[in-house]
Amino acid sequence: MKKIKKLLYVLLVVLLIGIIAFISLRPKSTISSEKIKEKIENINELATVSYEYTKVIKYENSKKIFDFNIPLTNKGYIVTFDGKVKVGFDLSEATIDINEKTINITLPEAKILSNEIDQDTMQILDEKNGFFNKLTLDDYSDFETTAKEEVIKDVEDKGLYDQARSNVEKYLKEVMFDDYEIVIS
Repeated sequence: MKKIKKLLYVLLVVLLIGIIAFISLRPKSTISSEKIKEKIENINELATVSYEYTKVIKYENSKKIFDFNIPLTNKGYIVTFDGKVKVGFDLSEATIDINEKTINITLPEAKILSNEIDQDTMQILDEKNGFFNKLTLDDYSDFETTAKEEVIKDVEDKGLYDQARSNVEKYLKEVMFDDYEIVIS
């Protein structure tokens, strides 16, 4: 009986030593961060219109022979997402001439200063794989370019470039001196 107890104690000690060794010898993960590039840059931009949107993009593709779709090769997806566009001016291209009682400000054409898609709002609503034509990463890679091109059309269609010019003219006339006539072109 004493031999069995001693054997159990020895096995228990060996088991505990094994568990402690296993826990302490496990590889430990480390994550490190290192700054690769840093750049601070002055910008001379004035955004005067902000346009927030929600879009739905539909992508479809199938293999074709002589403009006829081959059966079982249809693939596609539908994605919805939110984004924000800022329209305004690059003030580094503006000129200011001051005469006796007149300030002449020449502004460049309004342009899109930023066009950002909120990645957190993206949702795939539908996804179809063709039996002989599966969706690939390349099918999704053109999504952002296509989405931003559609938004550029929306900016033009909604007259946001004109609205940006109107807003900047109003703003500049409000903040300039009352003693001067402001001419914006």
